[in-house]
Amino acid sequence: MKNDLLNLAGIKREEIFITSPLKCLPQPPINRKPKKEEIKACLPWLKKQIKIINPQKFILLGEVAFSVFFTDKKLKDFRGKWIKKEDKEFFVTYHPAARLRFPKIKEILEKDFKKIRNKLK
Repeated sequence: MKNDLLNLAGIKREEIFITSPLKCLPQPPINRKPKKEEIKACLPWLKKQIKIINPQKFILLGEVAFSVFFTDKKLKDFRGKWIKKEDKEFFVTYHPAARLRFPKIKEILEKDFKKIRNKLK
């Protein structure tokens, strides 16, 4: 299950860089959505990573990742789509953990990752 969505997209784990807007775990309660202050506090490190690695394509998994790059937009309006911003491309979908809580999301994620495969061919 760990790499099944990457496999659907035709992406090898060792060929990509995975990161998070958060660089440490939020304070309890566990598994809660990070607070805006926590995201803001970690943002300089994320920006530095992006500057060093200079990726051209991003896969934004979930609302937290989406909100870092698109503060004034809603994930639901862009899910399953590629968005161009400046010289980068962003694909937006749900976080894989959501499929554990909501079985219908599993099919949506699989469909979305197949779209990623088609774009990367």
